[in-house]
Amino acid sequence: MAVGSVVLAFVTVAIDRALDPDLFKTAGILAPNSVEGTRTILSIITGSMISIAGVTFSLTMVAVTNAAAQYGPRLIGNFMRDKANQFTLGVFTSTFIYGLLILRVARVSDDTVAGDAIPEFVPNISVLVAILMTLFSVGVLIYFVHHIPETLNVGNITARIGRELRNRLRKLVANDGSPRIESSEIGYDIQSALRVTAIEEGYVQTLNFPLLVKIATEHDLIIDLQYQPGDFVVQTDILLDVWASDGSKVAQSQVSDLTEKIRNAYAMGQSRTVHQNYIYLADELVEVLARALSPGTNDPYTAMNCIHWFQSCLNAMLVEPDPIADRFDETNQRRVIAKALTFEKLLKVFAGKSRPYVASDKNATAAMMSMLGKLRARAVLEARKTALDAEMSSLMRAAYDALPNEVDRESIAALANRINRGLQNEASLESARRDDNWLGGTG
Repeated sequence: MAVGSVVLAFVTVAIDRALDPDLFKTAGILAPNSVEGTRTILSIITGSMISIAGVTFSLTMVAVTNAAAQYGPRLIGNFMRDKANQFTLGVFTSTFIYGLLILRVARVSDDTVAGDAIPEFVPNISVLVAILMTLFSVGVLIYFVHHIPETLNVGNITARIGRELRNRLRKLVANDGSPRIESSEIGYDIQSALRVTAIEEGYVQTLNFPLLVKIATEHDLIIDLQYQPGDFVVQTDILLDVWASDGSKVAQSQVSDLTEKIRNAYAMGQSRTVHQNYIYLADELVEVLARALSPGTNDPYTAMNCIHWFQSCLNAMLVEPDPIADRFDETNQRRVIAKALTFEKLLKVFAGKSRPYVASDKNATAAMMSMLGKLRARAVLEARKTALDAEMSSLMRAAYDALPNEVDRESIAALANRINRGLQNEASLESARRDDNWLGGTG
């Protein structure tokens, strides 16, 4: 947007130079202004825009920092990625840059040097565009004042994280029509593998899968990943193992070149990012829940909000087959072996990591138990039914140990019994749906 404002300044000035100034004398709002008036207007625009931009974003960062301190520092990245915040900054800075460039070309005549007089130039069209941009900036400022409190609302924070993760999961499990070749153990001798080790440490932020497939295809290899985006790597850790496609050793003459090419597929950094890392978003929801249930905050309703978005994300994978993480070449030959994000793995992140915090609060425990029960009622695959049953049993035992009040423990036990009775068969489930104490809506 800033570069666009520079281009726009050159275009409008060129139009002003090409047009006859007398055309605007009877044009009302387009009537020419004096050079002094023009420069005053442009000075006000540029000064006010940069001041508004500085003050607005200073206050925003203070608010974001406070919110991050309460709900987790990793949430700052969500605000930085917010398109509305980026657009607002672009509008303010673009208007400032545009006004500054137009201010430079507006000049009075100078005939102090005989035969070398500089004519007066008033950029009428450019000034009008600057005024329109300023009015638009005022509208953006009004919107921004409304937008920031909305983005800092904890309900909107959890909803934004939950929707982003849910949408990514839907794309992950969607069948794009390509052959789905199930993963299996390769069974190659580990002693014959080329083990590519890390030469730097940090988090794997990005992994260039197309590059790995290209390398494996060109050299007829199969690559078994050990570290994927989100994992922390230290020097000498084994990033991946490489074999020839028939399981034999890679030729010694290729080792040096292949090792360098493969390492170039990894982008390392000092922190985890959401790029290619679904677990990072899941951990953000768990962190908000954990902080909400901390003694200093004690906000079970925020925790329950997170649990509802747990359900939305898990529901996206509940009845779909697990995604295939392996990568294949154009002939559908497997080239890269990777661990897939399964329903069970995501369930352990949500239910397993949050269990110590949820179990200590009766309301959060009831919400989590209800969420697991509703997912269990929709589950089709036996493996997922077993995983959900195990999580409900673990939560029940944890809550019984953590809740200090016997009445609360009896309440959770009654809820668990009601869920189990409803899940016995389809008739019991339909009967439970019509009970006032069922887990679903209140209709």
